[in-house]
Amino acid sequence: MKRSFTLIVMLCIIGMANWAIAQEVKINTDFTIEADGTFEVTNDARTWDDLRVPLSEPSTGTVKPVWAKFPYGFDGSGPYLNWFQPTGVDEMYFVVQLPHDWDEETNIMPHIHWVPSASGAAGPTTPRWVLQYAWANLGEAFPVYDTVSGNTTVPNEVLVKDKHYLTPLGSGGIPAAGKTISSMLVCRIYRDGGNSLDTYTGLAGALEVDFHYQRNTIGSRNQYTK
Repeated sequence: MKRSFTLIVMLCIIGMANWAIAQEVKINTDFTIEADGTFEVTNDARTWDDLRVPLSEPSTGTVKPVWAKFPYGFDGSGPYLNWFQPTGVDEMYFVVQLPHDWDEETNIMPHIHWVPSASGAAGPTTPRWVLQYAWANLGEAFPVYDTVSGNTTVPNEVLVKDKHYLTPLGSGGIPAAGKTISSMLVCRIYRDGGNSLDTYTGLAGALEVDFHYQRNTIGSRNQYTK
């Protein structure tokens, strides 16, 4: 009798496993295991991640930032940063590709991490950052460039020398309607030192450009499509 019961239980487990493999399993209203084993989250269950672009190489821009040590003015052994000046337009270029775990068509949120060469004045004073970009899907022609900009800081305070700050670029990020995984952005990041909204007289050391993006799967189901 005991053996028969054990056999029945084992058969039930095997049967449920086979059913789960062949069927989409919804754990709750926000999490699904699809029939092919793909994990997908929906509704408000999406998670955020960073698409990172380090700016730790000397600039190739036409108007180059100052390639100098960090902290600025340090004369010992140490790393270098690109220091964007408070006058004119210093620039850097880069290209990024949207990853396979991206929730397609959700806005991406660009921002730049940076550090001031000197403490700022009350106000507070801030540099103005601009991101110029052209975004195209695989198989599409790149459109004309568009721009997003920002001159606020996180944290929002009077700038402190050598402190890590973040400046969001664009209100609400970059619209992504119609955009898919493996789409690419050709970008130019610059400090608009000649703009009246750039009120910081010190140099701004660029650390990294990031794009916050929402994830809804672990990778993609196929190589070139979600």
